[in-house]
Amino acid sequence: MSSDRGIAPTYACITHCVPASRNDVRTSFGNGGGAPVQRYLWQQADGRRHAYDTDTGRPAVGQPLTALCGVTVTPRTQDMTPGTWFDQTCWRCDREWRVRAGFPPEEIPALAAETEGAQ
Repeated sequence: MSSDRGIAPTYACITHCVPASRNDVRTSFGNGGGAPVQRYLWQQADGRRHAYDTDTGRPAVGQPLTALCGVTVTPRTQDMTPGTWFDQTCWRCDREWRVRAGFPPEEIPALAAETEGAQ
């Protein structure tokens, strides 16, 4: 799969792979001279893996973080340990990520179907 400019897509694979659109990846000179940074990232907190906007939040232990689903969550120490994210994905965050990133409508699941039993 490639973009219309012939560049292979970037993937956000912390909890599951979601192809990133051109609007989803940007260059940041604050992280080592221009390395790509995902606009939206995943963070486990309050019993779910939530997505957040890196332009408006950074996860920190004990600090509230607004997720893409609109819920404010608070990561704990164990939520910050890579490889120990076993909680369910927040499907509202997943859907909102896809909407904000400009996914085609057929790649944006209906909210009712994806959130059954989830936040």
